[in-house]
Amino acid sequence: MDKRFAVATAAVLMIPTGCASGPELLAKHLVHVSIDGKDAGGHLVDCTQVGWLWNLETLEQTPGLIAQVRTGDPVVARSVQIKNLGGFTGSFWDGTTGEAEASLVDGKFTITGTAVGFFHDDPGERTTAPFEISTDC
Repeated sequence: MDKRFAVATAAVLMIPTGCASGPELLAKHLVHVSIDGKDAGGHLVDCTQVGWLWNLETLEQTPGLIAQVRTGDPVVARSVQIKNLGGFTGSFWDGTTGEAEASLVDGKFTITGTAVGFFHDDPGERTTAPFEISTDC
């Protein structure tokens, strides 16, 4: 009887320890990206909010992205930095470089627009590329 109690107690005590990284992993989301109409794959993204501003940043820097979206009315894309996604590196900056719009529907962010940058197969040629980013922060 004592042996079964000890095993059951040990199992209960191990549950919180075994799940310690669970909430941290659950805080990450998958971001889907397309560049120039082509799927650039899904990447894990960290979503943080400071006031009305949401920051989306892939866990890997390259290939990856950093984006900022201001929520409220209206939802506004503030910036997008694309780093070698789909062979493209470029950026959008609200009011200065490229163009983009953002939406937030049922917790899903979508940012669509055009970034200024270059494709890695021709890095000397400055160009633009349409992009779409979506995640469920």
